[in-house]
Amino acid sequence: MNAILSPKTASVCLLLAAWLSPNAVPARADETVSMPSNAPILYSALPAGVTRGQSVEMALSGVYLEPIQAVRVQAHGVKAELIPLAKGKKPNHRRVVIKLTAAADADLGMGELRVVTAGGVSNTLRFIVDALPQISETEPNETAAAATAIPKLPIVVNGQVNRGEDRDCFRFSAKAGQKLVLDLCGQRLHPYVSSQRPGWFEGLITVWRAADAEAPSRRPVAYAHDFGGRQDPLLVFEVPQDGDYVVEVRDELYRGRAQFYYRLTIGQLPYVLAAYPAGGKRGTTTPVELFGVNLQPTRTFPLTIPADPAVGPVLRERISTKSGITNEVLLHVGDCTEAKEAEPNDQADKATAIQLPAVVNGVIEREGDFDCYRFTAKRGERWIFETVAHLIESPLDARLDLYDAKGRRLKAGDDWKGTFDARIDHTFAADGQYTIRVGDQTGLGSRRHVYRLRIHQPQPDFRLTVSPDNPRVAAGGSVALRVLVDRIDGFNGDIELTVEGAPQGAVVHGGVLGGSLSEQTVVISVPADAKPSVTPIRLVGKAKVGDKEIVHAAVPSEQIRYINTWKYVPAQDLVLAVVPSAPLSLEWAQPEVAIHSNQKIEVPVRLKRAKGFDGAVRVTAQGLPPRVAAPPLTIDAKTNEGKMELRAYGKAPINEAHVVLITSVRFQGKTYTQASAPLKLKVVEEPKKQPKKKAKPKKNS
Repeated sequence: MNAILSPKTASVCLLLAAWLSPNAVPARADETVSMPSNAPILYSALPAGVTRGQSVEMALSGVYLEPIQAVRVQAHGVKAELIPLAKGKKPNHRRVVIKLTAAADADLGMGELRVVTAGGVSNTLRFIVDALPQISETEPNETAAAATAIPKLPIVVNGQVNRGEDRDCFRFSAKAGQKLVLDLCGQRLHPYVSSQRPGWFEGLITVWRAADAEAPSRRPVAYAHDFGGRQDPLLVFEVPQDGDYVVEVRDELYRGRAQFYYRLTIGQLPYVLAAYPAGGKRGTTTPVELFGVNLQPTRTFPLTIPADPAVGPVLRERISTKSGITNEVLLHVGDCTEAKEAEPNDQADKATAIQLPAVVNGVIEREGDFDCYRFTAKRGERWIFETVAHLIESPLDARLDLYDAKGRRLKAGDDWKGTFDARIDHTFAADGQYTIRVGDQTGLGSRRHVYRLRIHQPQPDFRLTVSPDNPRVAAGGSVALRVLVDRIDGFNGDIELTVEGAPQGAVVHGGVLGGSLSEQTVVISVPADAKPSVTPIRLVGKAKVGDKEIVHAAVPSEQIRYINTWKYVPAQDLVLAVVPSAPLSLEWAQPEVAIHSNQKIEVPVRLKRAKGFDGAVRVTAQGLPPRVAAPPLTIDAKTNEGKMELRAYGKAPINEAHVVLITSVRFQGKTYTQASAPLKLKVVEEPKKQPKKKAKPKKNS
């Protein structure tokens, strides 16, 4: 038995054709300029994966895919190439076929791909590299009689629920006593769809005996519609008797979309449902006990975590067993002394004794279970208690309660930052013994409800997120990147933002993300003679905590509007595309302006138009600091100037921000979003009001 460590993702970019556009030329007022092509958008990939050591023809669906000039793949050992069109066949801007090839030693797990056109770089599509053979559904297969035949188990089945009330049926043979695993990967391939609620494929798996599948009163052998800790369902069942069975895949709400594509793994496969302890200390080897099905005789494996501080916080492990390679197991990397709970510890008087700081491993293994830990703290000490469960896909809905020696509850924690993890940050008022209790907010429990309780003193730090992950900028124009910061353990310092790898001649307006700000706008401007190109870049933040400098690269993220909030789906790379000139450009009439609370000012805005573009333009402002607003501005047709109103409300915090002008225009049947170079907006202290002078009394005549 040996562990297959998580892959170190490598970027493979295959440029399949040169850029067809000529070098960009600066626009003149008397020159007609065409709009850049629309940016490509990907919806689905079928099949959504490839088997190690094999090639597959993968059909990509989307819009504005004509013509594909390059394919970028983020997966070690995987390459892609375009399949030429048959003679006389016209390109289809909604569908293109590529050939995906995985080496025999390609890393197992999820990879990413993008396509490049004259309009820029597409969004990311995810695919799976597997060790099992695979097939694809054959439509129509909505009934048991028309089910796609599965030749042999184990296997991976690829399909798509692409219209309302669509369902996919597959027929297979099994023997009594087999423990079959049916693992659906759908939401993990396409996490969010903006116009749906819920905004993902809500997969439902149902298994019937083939003989009963068409009966009016049919009863399923087994079914699954979810799996605690993730959205995709997992079904494990014991085959009741020899024979043929039919498995049906559909959306639980009977919806269908191109983005509802999936991979269904079926077979008597080794599957890890939970691992305990659910992680280990950096630089050590820890024996980990496995809980799952079809694992005999494998029950434990040695988890070795490198000492490298860059490793973690989560390792993705696959364990090789006699019956095959397991699913991906998520394990957390810690930096403190490790401890384990000692049952029974439901009550404070039976609490497991621990010393701080520590990472404590536990399981809420039955309904109503609690785990209590006793420790000593001194007056004035500040300790942070936080569970790690959501990060490793544990179904635990964690709750924390902190008690003093007399049993008085000092503080409670639940649902930290939109997750099911819990956190308590507490400064102790007196020396003494205290108890921290871990439980499930819903009262549920199982062997899968594993967690790690991190107890540490404040470690100020930050994490950055940048979007979009595929920015594009027209020659002579600018593009705005939105940078969000997650401030950890009270960190409130300034963060210096820079961009690495920007194209030659580009100007980066980075600046500082001030300690009072939660986001900042970074702008990249390219010269008018910039050539079309695709460049991987990195956005980096630097800050100081005491005498220590902290440097972190921002995580590229696809920003998706879901119901009334934004969701940020991480991507493996940040790619900037330079496209030909646009027929307009925006600019502030001045580079810097100051404003204070309860003030309203107007800043002149200029619009430069190319010949032939004279329509009205609606302009909005992005990157405004807290308590500062800017109503949208419309620059009328055949007009080149306007004034953007900035309003600072009462108690606007003193800071500095980059504010850019944004407009999205449609011209020549194409849409393009243009940004301006930034305006440095300083929010300053409101001037003190001068006391009114008292009027002198009039003298009587």
